[in-house]
Amino acid sequence: MPELLEIQEPEAWNRLVAAFPITSALQSWGWGEVKRLSGWKPVRFAVYGE
Repeated sequence: MPELLEIQEPEAWNRLVAAFPITSALQSWGWGEVKRLSGWKPVRFAVYGE
């Protein structure tokens, strides 16, 4: 069963994003932190399993 996990480590998030064939710097941990400065609350989740 799929499991939804919140990713709380920047390195883990960036590795996960980089593993996709099509990605963007806009998906990086750092970009989320930049957006936080303008009022966003970045929340990073991943689904694992089948």
